[in-house]
Amino acid sequence: MAFCSSSLIKDEAVAEDDATADEAALAEYEAKGGISHQAVMAWVDSWGTKGELTPPNIGD
Repeated sequence: MAFCSSSLIKDEAVAEDDATADEAALAEYEAKGGISHQAVMAWVDSWGTKGELTPPNIGD
């Protein structure tokens, strides 16, 4: 008799969801490119200032 706990089934479902999300993120990166380090640093440097920037988008 095989034993399969509901916790194991949930863990497997989460792992499948993570893998699907990873594949989608990689496909988006390959299609559109990433976010430049310069764009991220400008955004981070603006935190807490009056001119705080919105988060950069893919391709920035």
